[in-house]
Amino acid sequence: MELKTVGILGAAFVMSVGKGDGRMFRARTPFDWRVRAIQLSDAPHERPADFPQATRFRREVPGTGAVDFATIVRAAPRDIPLVVEVFNRPLLVQHGIDGFAQVLGDAARTVRAASATA
Repeated sequence: MELKTVGILGAAFVMSVGKGDGRMFRARTPFDWRVRAIQLSDAPHERPADFPQATRFRREVPGTGAVDFATIVRAAPRDIPLVVEVFNRPLLVQHGIDGFAQVLGDAARTVRAASATA
């Protein structure tokens, strides 16, 4: 089997903790790897002591933490999909399902708008 195209999901939470700057979104390799979507979830300003636990259960609403979404989204192709993925049960309980969906949708639209004007 010959592999010609591979898609990558750029996870903003992981990039932020790893100090990524968005250049990966324009990178090309012999296999034509490229980022096919950007996962929006914010990260704390300090790396969590239990990083695996934080990535699974304590992601934050985009725009409330340390991720520089404007730089990341501007570095990506204009038509790249933004995917909101926030694993955070306390926020879900606080807002309820419909309210949390509204909060996350509003955050995604804010990230997209800020990236276009920054």
